[in-house]
Amino acid sequence: MNLCRKMHRHLIRGELLEFGRDLHATWQLKRGFTSSVSNSRVDEIYASAIRAGALGGKLLGAGGGGFFLFFVQPRFRKAVTECLRSAECRISAFRFESRGVVSWRTKLT
Repeated sequence: MNLCRKMHRHLIRGELLEFGRDLHATWQLKRGFTSSVSNSRVDEIYASAIRAGALGGKLLGAGGGGFFLFFVQPRFRKAVTECLRSAECRISAFRFESRGVVSWRTKLT
C-alpha cells in the first residue's frame, strides 16, 4: 500500500502511534532521494529527538528557514523538548483545528 494512503488511513482511524512511525519512514525515504535533503546538523537534531522519544518527524519549509514537526507521545514531550532546546532549537506550540485550516491577516506597517 502507498505510504501516503497508509498514513491517511491511520489518521482517519485514530491510529496515531502508527502514523508517527510512518512519519519516521517518510523521513528515511526522503533522505534517501538525495543528499541535499539534509545535512549533519539536521541529522543530529532528528536523531536526538528520536533518541529522546519522538516517533517520527518531518522537515518543513525550505532554504534554511524551515522547521521540524515531530510526533511525540505526551509522556516523552518533556524529554524531547529538553533535548531540542539543548541543541539550540526553538520550540513552537501549535494545535490542530477540528474545522480544518484557520488563517488570519495582519496589517503590516
